[in-house]
Amino acid sequence: MGPAVDILARSPSPANMPFFGILLCTMTLMQHFTLAVNSAALSMDVQCSNGCTCQLYHHVSCANISLGDFPSQLPAATTQLQFSSSLLPVIPAGAFLNLSHLTTLYLSSNGIEQVRPGAFNGLSQLQFLHLNNNSIGALETGVFDDVTAVTFLYLDNNLIANLTPDVFSSLGKLNVIDLHNNRLTALLDQTFRKLPALRWLFLSNNHISAISPRAFRGNRVLRELYLDGNQLTTVPSYAIRSLRRLNILQLSNNAISRLSSNAFSQKLKFLQEVYLDNTLLEEVSPWAFPRLRALKVLSMRGNRLVTLSFSSAFQSIEQFGLSGNAWRCDCGLIWLRDWLLKQNMTGQSEVWCSTPSVHRGKPLVKVQTQYLTCPSDNLNTSTTSSVTTKDHSSAPQSTAHATPPNANGRGATPRANTFENPTPTNADPCLSERITEVIVSEITTSSLLVNWNILEDLGDEYELWYSTGGERQSLRMIGGVREVELGELQVGAGYRICVVPQSSLISKCTGPSDNQCTVAQTLGLPSNSEPVQSEGKKGQYALGAGITVMVILLIIIALIVVFKLRSSRTGFQRHYDEDACTYIENFEIDQSKMDFDNLDSAYDNAIDEGNM
Repeated sequence: MGPAVDILARSPSPANMPFFGILLCTMTLMQHFTLAVNSAALSMDVQCSNGCTCQLYHHVSCANISLGDFPSQLPAATTQLQFSSSLLPVIPAGAFLNLSHLTTLYLSSNGIEQVRPGAFNGLSQLQFLHLNNNSIGALETGVFDDVTAVTFLYLDNNLIANLTPDVFSSLGKLNVIDLHNNRLTALLDQTFRKLPALRWLFLSNNHISAISPRAFRGNRVLRELYLDGNQLTTVPSYAIRSLRRLNILQLSNNAISRLSSNAFSQKLKFLQEVYLDNTLLEEVSPWAFPRLRALKVLSMRGNRLVTLSFSSAFQSIEQFGLSGNAWRCDCGLIWLRDWLLKQNMTGQSEVWCSTPSVHRGKPLVKVQTQYLTCPSDNLNTSTTSSVTTKDHSSAPQSTAHATPPNANGRGATPRANTFENPTPTNADPCLSERITEVIVSEITTSSLLVNWNILEDLGDEYELWYSTGGERQSLRMIGGVREVELGELQVGAGYRICVVPQSSLISKCTGPSDNQCTVAQTLGLPSNSEPVQSEGKKGQYALGAGITVMVILLIIIALIVVFKLRSSRTGFQRHYDEDACTYIENFEIDQSKMDFDNLDSAYDNAIDEGNM
C-alpha cells in the first residue's frame, strides 16, 4: 500500500483534519481532469480523417495513405504528425495549410520523389522536419521558404544529386542538416549561405569530389563537419578555413593519399578531432598539424603510412588512432614509442612493425630503443634498422640507441621535422668546424657510447661513421640527437668513429678532421689480435698496472715481517713454559717426599720446652 492509502486507513485525529481535507480535494480534481482529457481524446478521434489516429497531446499518426487519400481534415491543434508506410510520390503545395501549431513532421519512408514549392505553407512553427529514407532526387528553390523556424532537417538516404545555391537560405534557425547517403558530387559556392546557426552538417557517403572554397562561407559557428565516405583526393583546405569554430572534422574513407603542409589552416584554433581512417594515406608532411593547437584526437587507421614525423601539435594529443598501417620501426618513431608508453594498454597496441623484418609483427613499444636505427641512404648499407657489413661471418650486426640531448637545455622529445643544413660558403664537405669534440666510453664488451659537442646548432641530422679496419658503416640520426649507443659490436675490436653533420655535400666528405673523429676499443681481448686502444687509455692502464705491482710487493713484505716477529715470540714463550713446568714438577715431587710425622714430633717438643 502506498503512503496515501496508509494515511487514509488510519482514524484521523483532529490535528490531521486539514491535511486530509486538502488531500481529498486534490484527488477529486485529478479524477475530474482525467475524465476531461479522455473526453477530449474521444472528441479528437471523431475529427480524425480516415486512416489516421489522433492521440493524446495532439499527436496524429497516419498509415497506408495514398496521394489520392491525402488527409485534408486534421485537428487544428495538432503538434506532431507522422505518415508511415504510405505511398506519397509527391507532396503537393498547401498540403498542411490548417496545421499552424505543428512542430514536428515525420515524412520518412513514404516513397516521396518530389516536394513541390509551397508544400509546407502555413507551418510557421515547424521545428523538426523528417524527409529521410525516400527517393527525393532534387530540392527545388523555395521549397523551404515557409518553414523559417526549422532547426533540424533530415534528408538522409535519398537520391539528391545537386544542391542549388541558396536552397537553404530561408532556414536562419537551422542547427542540423543531415544529407548522408545521397548522390551529391560537388558543393558549389554559397550552398549553405545564410545559415548563421548551423552547427552540425552531415555529408557522409555521397560522391563528392569537389568542394568550392566558398561552399561554407558564413557558417562561422559550425561545430561538426562529416565528409567521410566520399571521393575527395585532398583535404578541402580553402573551404574549411573559414570554419573557425569547427571542433570535429571527419574525412575517413576518401582517397587522400597525402597531407601537405597547408592542409589545415591556423584559423582552425578550436579543431579537436580529425579522422582520416581508410584514406590510402601514404605521406604526412611534418608541417601538416602544427597549427592545430587544440588537437585532442587524431585517427589515421587503416592506411599506408610507413613513418610519422613528430609535430608540436602532438603534445596535446590524448588519443592516437594509428593501427592498420605498414610502420617502419626505426629512429623516426622513437618519439612515438615514448608517447605510446605513457598510454594505457589499448593505446600501446596501436602501432605494430611491418619493417624491418627483424621487428615484423612486434608492437612498437616492445622494440628496445637501441634497435630503432636509421641507416644512411647515401652509403652502401642495409635499408633495415640493423647496419651490417658485407662480410656477415666476421662482423655482427650493429645497432644504435639514440638519446635526445639534455646538456644544453633541449627538451627530452626529439624533433623529427628535419631539414637539410645550409651549405657553408667555404665548401667544407665534412662541416668539421661544427663538431668540437667526440667522446667515446666503453659500455660492455660489445657496445660503445658516443657523445659529441657542437659549436652551433644549424640542423637536426647527423651521420655517424664507424669502422674497424674494414668497410665503413654509418647511421643517420635525426631529431637533434647528440648521443648514440652502438651495440652488438665485435669483442675487443678497435673502432674509428666520426660524426658528420648532414648536408648536400656529405657525399663528398671522404676524410673527416681529427676533431670529428676518435678511436676506441670494446672491452675484451680478441683471439687473433692485440687490442687497439686510445692513447689516453694506454697510459691509464700502465699507471694502474704499476700501482698494482707496488701494492702486491708491499703486501708480501708486510707478511714476511709479521711472520718473523710471530716466530720469535713463539720460541720464547715455549722455553718459559718449559721452565715453569719443571719447577712445578720438582715442587710437587718434594712435597710428596716430606715426613709429616717428624714435623709433628718437632712441634710437640717445641711446645714442651716453652712450658718449662
